[in-house]
Amino acid sequence: MDDSFLLIFDYISLACGVYCLYVYMKLRLTKHLFKNSILLPSGKEPKDCLDEEAFVAYMRPKLLVLGIVTFLFGVLCLVDEKFNIYNLLVNEILTGISFLTVVWFGVCSSKANKRYW
Repeated sequence: MDDSFLLIFDYISLACGVYCLYVYMKLRLTKHLFKNSILLPSGKEPKDCLDEEAFVAYMRPKLLVLGIVTFLFGVLCLVDEKFNIYNLLVNEILTGISFLTVVWFGVCSSKANKRYW
């Protein structure tokens, strides 16, 4: 694959991590749900949540983990694209950790949506 194509995914990972951390910080400061694309189920509004406080308490730490892992994955991949310091095995491990974190967050989000919406 072309390196510039992989670079796009690195920047997307970095941006997603920053967005997750932004949503986490806003939830931490306001302690209320707000319109965002990562926590709210499609077609739902924050006022539709059955127990907003419990939902925020359940999802906020998971969102922090997702944000940190995705951000670090983007940073480490960008560093590797620039300096080529990792071998294929390390790249596969980093990608696997990032993928499993996204799947784990999706499962947790699905459970929370069934319980609180």
